[in-house]
Amino acid sequence: MTYNLLITSAGGYWAKNLFFLIKKKTIYKSLKLHAVNKKKIKNIKKYLDSFYIVPSPKNKSYIKKILNIIK
Repeated sequence: MTYNLLITSAGGYWAKNLFFLIKKKTIYKSLKLHAVNKKKIKNIKKYLDSFYIVPSPKNKSYIKKILNIIK
């Protein structure tokens, strides 16, 4: 069985390290890692299965965009 994990604020200080560690652990091989952030992040896609740019959480369309991603 494959599980999907969506992480918001992927541009945070420790995010790249977290993505690397999750992908490195063999117990997480059945995990697909997805992330969102309000800005483009360099060299992040190699750690993720998908990456999306979303509006700021204060924006009214933020929730709608997140819901469209998780469908």
